[in-house]
Amino acid sequence: MNVYQHPRLGKLIKDKPVVEFKNLPVDFQRAIIHYMAVDGAAWAVYEWEDWRWGEGKPIHPKFRAMALADIEKSRHRFIESWGNVRFGCCMMTPESLIESINGDKNFVKRGLKYTVTGSPDTSEYDVPTWPVFLSHIPDETLQDGWTRFENYCQRNWLVPVTWYVE
Repeated sequence: MNVYQHPRLGKLIKDKPVVEFKNLPVDFQRAIIHYMAVDGAAWAVYEWEDWRWGEGKPIHPKFRAMALADIEKSRHRFIESWGNVRFGCCMMTPESLIESINGDKNFVKRGLKYTVTGSPDTSEYDVPTWPVFLSHIPDETLQDGWTRFENYCQRNWLVPVTWYVE
């Protein structure tokens, strides 16, 4: 199943742009590199001697600035390697995503409704700019980016979103 077949998200993204990685806005590129090659290993670059990240290491927050600097330094190499990979990208209202989230199995099963209250969490960044990742799994809306999503909601800003096309 892909995200276009998702019972709630499919209708939200059906007419939204699909862009090759190399043509995405830089903040989208940075977020995808972080998710694919720092948090995970989908874009493993073990052959790059100067790349020290992957599979969630190091996990300590004090290394965030180092990881971000390495992402920027190596971004051109990721574009060379994965530049033609296609991603969906657009801006969505917080309300449209909250409506979908409130249909997620974790919330429905526990009788919960997702709402955002309080002030923005600034522990990782003062102003969020990275997209959230939409999930292809029918029981969930977001694959990654919950803290960013909450920050966008608390500011009542449009939410940048991305998803895997294939």
